[in-house]
Amino acid sequence: MNNDGIDSNVNYGELTGTEYLNNLLRDLNSTDPQTVYSALVSLRVILEKDLSVTDKYENIDDLIQMVLRYCEYQENLNIQIEAVHVISNLSAGETSLSHKLIKLNFITLALKSFDSFPFEITDEILLILGNIISESTLARDEIIAAGFPEVLVNYIQQYTSKNGIWAFCNLFRGHPAPAIEFCDKYFPFLMKRIASMQNQQELEISEDCLWVLVELTEEDAMTNYLMQNDSHLLVLLDVIGSGNRDLITPALKVLVSILIHTNDVCNSLMNQGLAGKLLELLSGKNIQIKKEVCIVLSTLIAQNNPLLEIYINSGIISKMLYIIRVDSKDITNDACWVICQSCKIATSEQIQQMYRLEVLDSICELLRERDSMLLLTVLDIIYEFLYHGQKFPNDEGENFFITVLDNVGAIDKIEDLQDSPSELVQRKVENILTKFFELE
Repeated sequence: MNNDGIDSNVNYGELTGTEYLNNLLRDLNSTDPQTVYSALVSLRVILEKDLSVTDKYENIDDLIQMVLRYCEYQENLNIQIEAVHVISNLSAGETSLSHKLIKLNFITLALKSFDSFPFEITDEILLILGNIISESTLARDEIIAAGFPEVLVNYIQQYTSKNGIWAFCNLFRGHPAPAIEFCDKYFPFLMKRIASMQNQQELEISEDCLWVLVELTEEDAMTNYLMQNDSHLLVLLDVIGSGNRDLITPALKVLVSILIHTNDVCNSLMNQGLAGKLLELLSGKNIQIKKEVCIVLSTLIAQNNPLLEIYINSGIISKMLYIIRVDSKDITNDACWVICQSCKIATSEQIQQMYRLEVLDSICELLRERDSMLLLTVLDIIYEFLYHGQKFPNDEGENFFITVLDNVGAIDKIEDLQDSPSELVQRKVENILTKFFELE
């Protein structure tokens, strides 16, 4: 017995089938609170075990409508809670169930919950709405049109609700993205939630919002929208410098998306201290974050040639070399790719600068590796040095970097790669030998 004197121990036998659901629908029409409560408990149990039981049930609309009625049944909190849990289970099912909930006026019920329902009921309803919104952009747009966002934002500002944030974040999800008018009004609130990192709950909310941002920046329009406001970029930089790896990973992914779409913000980000924050992350122990940072650095340099001078002067190139020499093999490819991208856009003078940093010496040590993708990157770097070395002959008039390669024993290693099992490596080696060595 619960505190309302209602017995929740009910057994209809086999928890499957149309006949069982019909029995529950009959009991939900009862005027006896105990019978109604027991039916709701049984319905919740069967949906938790097998949601597909509703797939071919002809009276599903009647069943949902009856349960929705009890979601408003404030005379008995236990009945109301069970009814909301039943709807929550339904919302986690097929998209067709979510559309049925909308058709049967669940949005109206949800809006009403903010005014008169207990917190635990309203919070569960927000979870349901989040599930419904995530199912389709049609559902999302209907809920936006119903005026739900404004009520939701007011609620989140009053209560710290993860379910509320879940529902709010889902309003931004989906392709195509929501209307720009919606974004104009509510995007600043999303960024404000990302910037709130005061305690564990706030950190979890920030993480949820950041992953939404990752999805949003997959579209050009939303990426451009994000970049229109410098304060949005500053929030990202704060997150990247927060030291929280759960937040840093999505923030770096957002940054990559922004950089892929435009190079207009590169200098601004660097002026705001991005290089220092990335260097700090590269000095940490988390390999996955380091890999993400390498992606950012590769994207940055591919989009903006003048940044290479910053890479060299700030210590980024030196940090890549340290990673190659000391760090896990899992990140060697990523660090080499940053150096490769840098070499491809470097001037001859910058190539000389990188030589003085011992880039070529460090890269040549990788010529014994077996990873063909890594070898291709290493050979590309060597090619760039040799190409620029033609402008710097030694005393005998030879390519300066051929002498360097010979001194570190790299030429023999390059020639050995003619027998590599990778045809791509073989071709790359042939290209280097033909262009730079057979001309001696």
